[in-house]
Amino acid sequence: MPRCPWEWVATVVTGACGAVGVGFTWLADAQSRVHAERVVERGHLAEERARLFKERRDDYFAFLRYTELVIKRAD
Repeated sequence: MPRCPWEWVATVVTGACGAVGVGFTWLADAQSRVHAERVVERGHLAEERARLFKERRDDYFAFLRYTELVIKRAD
């Protein structure tokens, strides 16, 4: 019975490891892209929330100034 040469095993295993490495690299890249998009979206939401808070605060102070002026005129 002829013996099977084992020279091909190293080549096949190396190729398989390379393919697995490419797959995991693609997966990590996709996950990092999604994470970056989420971080940017959270930043935009935080900026919008801060802007709305400032607008509400400024409107409230303007209302207080207006009511104070109306009260002074009524006296």
